[in-house]
Amino acid sequence: MTAPVKILIADPSSTQSLHLKAFLDERGFEAYVSNDGEEAIKEIIKHKPQVALIELMLPRMNALQILKELQEMGSLGRTPTKIIIISHQTNINNIKECMKWGAADFLLRPLEVEDIISRLVFHLQPSRSEERSTSLFDGNSNLYLHLIELVLRQVYQSENLSETLLKLTQMSAMALKSVRTSIIKCDEINRLGTVKASSDDAERNEWSLNLKKYPEILFVINTEKTLVIENLANDPTLNQIKKYFSNINFNSMIVLPLYSAPSLFYGVLTIRMPSDRAQILNEELQFSQIIAQCISLTLKFHRA
Repeated sequence: MTAPVKILIADPSSTQSLHLKAFLDERGFEAYVSNDGEEAIKEIIKHKPQVALIELMLPRMNALQILKELQEMGSLGRTPTKIIIISHQTNINNIKECMKWGAADFLLRPLEVEDIISRLVFHLQPSRSEERSTSLFDGNSNLYLHLIELVLRQVYQSENLSETLLKLTQMSAMALKSVRTSIIKCDEINRLGTVKASSDDAERNEWSLNLKKYPEILFVINTEKTLVIENLANDPTLNQIKKYFSNINFNSMIVLPLYSAPSLFYGVLTIRMPSDRAQILNEELQFSQIIAQCISLTLKFHRA
């Protein structure tokens, strides 16, 4: 039998912690509770949970101090624990500081239980992140090279931004055989998104998203790194969780940052693969990075 996923909940409110623990225990997780920072570190070292949900302002040691302490001890590298910070604070600099010190995510209150579950499943998925690419595609695929030429032509020929973005998502979807490729403008402060173009729906623009429901997008906002997620359809550990939450999507996907100026974050390019795709190939990732660069180039051109 598959061992349950271990979750640590570190929150000064015993009532909230115990309520969340009961919810998680009933749905196949194994949850532990601590009420202060020093106890949280001991629980992480003792139980080695896969994920720790830690309130930013804990007594005796806050979350940032916990991250720094664990890094000094080498515990984040020695155990598989991913730290998710929870807070009312919306300061982007605070969020990025926590991410810099090893946090996997930053959850803003108020919280819905479903948001927590989607975050847990997201961080339990096999994934990898990539720094911004500055090199062109170096594969041998003539198809990809031809499509890149068409993409660049499209960028320079069209004067209509919405039309250009739509065509770029459609060309990307055709090349990668994706279910949906979308360009989403992101409001980092309010955690809201606007779909500017989507390959599967020419009319789907200016459609609003609550980004709390999309942990993969929030990860890219917080880190500005490309995210690659592999399909989890056959993962025995997460399948026992999935049966409780039919709305959780297990498709492979790529999420890439977009910029409207050299260092001005705009939003993300999301590429969702069919459910039977279990792996993202390196050449597919490289092609996706080229598409993201072309979209960023388009945004910079129209902004100028």
